[in-house]
Amino acid sequence: MAHQIRYLSLTLRFALRLALFAGVAVCAQLAGPAWAGVIHYVKGDVTGTNNGHSWANAYTDLQAGLAAAEWGDEIWVARGTYKPTTGTLRTVSFLLEAGTGLYGGFAGAETERGQRNWKPTRRPSAATSAQWAAPRTIPTTW
Repeated sequence: MAHQIRYLSLTLRFALRLALFAGVAVCAQLAGPAWAGVIHYVKGDVTGTNNGHSWANAYTDLQAGLAAAEWGDEIWVARGTYKPTTGTLRTVSFLLEAGTGLYGGFAGAETERGQRNWKPTRRPSAATSAQWAAPRTIPTTW
């Protein structure tokens, strides 16, 4: 009798653990898409629809990609130089929405974040390092 009770107890514990695991797995599957954000693409030299939905139709301006992003979204930026304004005023800056991810180093054809080359392609020279180390006046125009 004691053996049967012990067996029943182990069976119930296993069943409860299995039900708990299955419940968590189902909840994770149901909640996953609600947490998944949108990817906004930015590439300065494309000629598509400029809606940011793909590399072919990427935003050509980083400011537009940042403005479109909401909490949970990602912004993938292709290599290039992006300025926060077309003018020369240097007090204008980029503003990243809280909870968004900004990722650079893309060539402009990747389908996964891990495919990007996010490491620097060149290192600053000794002259450049010396320039930044010395006190200097920051220009107010681009």
